[in-house]
Amino acid sequence: MLTSKREAYVIALALEGLSQRKAYRKAYPTSQKWRDEIVDSKACQLLAVEEVRARYDELQMQVRKQAEESGMLTCEKLLKTCEKVIDDETVNLNTKAKYIDIAAKMLGAYNAKLSVTGESVTTVEYVFVDDAKA
Repeated sequence: MLTSKREAYVIALALEGLSQRKAYRKAYPTSQKWRDEIVDSKACQLLAVEEVRARYDELQMQVRKQAEESGMLTCEKLLKTCEKVIDDETVNLNTKAKYIDIAAKMLGAYNAKLSVTGESVTTVEYVFVDDAKA
């Protein structure tokens, strides 16, 4: 059984999507005055505590299950859809190319290069990442 502060930390982290630092500061208000490095260290140590980590994993599983049950579009579902379209022999090449592009972007195969004029982005260019050059 977690203390109320540990439970608040885990809830902020797993359910509210806060960073470890923000979740720790929310659960432990006195840490607001501490340096970021100290809070980061304490938050990391707290998540490493076996019972805290177990509760975090439990809440994460609940979130995933709810997302699946609600039909929420996940990256995994989107990638599976892309794979089906790409493998479908009845789909034309232009459509397949679009789905390959979507999958490649999701998997980080492209780096975005932004052209900025003043305060606005004027163009976005995607450049394929070549692992051999990296």
